[in-house]
Amino acid sequence: MDTADYVEAQRRRIAAFAADEAAAVVDEPGVFGWASTDSDRPAGRFFLQPPLNADLLTSLLETYWPHNAAIIGEDGDSSIAETLRSRFCPVPEPVIGMLLPAPATVRNPPLPAGITAHTVRRVPSDPPDGIPLELAARACMKADPTSTESFTAEQFIAHLRRPSNAVLLAARTNESEVVATAGASLVGSDATIYLVSTDPAHRGRGLATALTARAVNAAAHRGATTVCLDASADGLGIYLRLGFTSAATLHLWNRP
Repeated sequence: MDTADYVEAQRRRIAAFAADEAAAVVDEPGVFGWASTDSDRPAGRFFLQPPLNADLLTSLLETYWPHNAAIIGEDGDSSIAETLRSRFCPVPEPVIGMLLPAPATVRNPPLPAGITAHTVRRVPSDPPDGIPLELAARACMKADPTSTESFTAEQFIAHLRRPSNAVLLAARTNESEVVATAGASLVGSDATIYLVSTDPAHRGRGLATALTARAVNAAAHRGATTVCLDASADGLGIYLRLGFTSAATLHLWNRP
């Protein structure tokens, strides 16, 4: 699977994401994605495919407010970088777009002793004995403050409730402390892995791998045949072990 497969997987999900967030779909030469039209509540992502028109991008960013913008591949146009730098953090984050076909083949690795995996009660139809969403959200914010710093706890909880078809999982100790999370959101037969976090005191024990595998299998149970995610350098090994393949190099410009 290659960059074209990753792009098509993202394109298939845009309209549903925009509908969940009451946002707008954008599809212009070199720019596609979805974004908020409310400057007080940025949401969504623009995917940028060189060659890009800096004037077009500037115009779009004056109308729409994506939470971030991802350049697919390399772009040597300094005017594009300057346009993004003026609206997002000054330095982009390198990430790898990854894909996993046939996710039902993923094996569930064992969890460490004294830790169990549970469904998170995200919406009323989820199992009533699941971990409350508030506990999982706050655990994720504690474990990964950089990626959630633009949210208040209440905003983050509301954000996690919006997807129309998603499953969230959490790992809990025998003392009922939530120490890791992972989730999968679905649009048709495409799923995206997100919310992968582990409390710093419990890292290096395989929790992220174990919960991600269970999230993949939960998505497959709901009908997913392709799973995608964005991996940082730190998380790349986790996903390669589960069978994901690197499909696209991204430079992710996040809003401060």
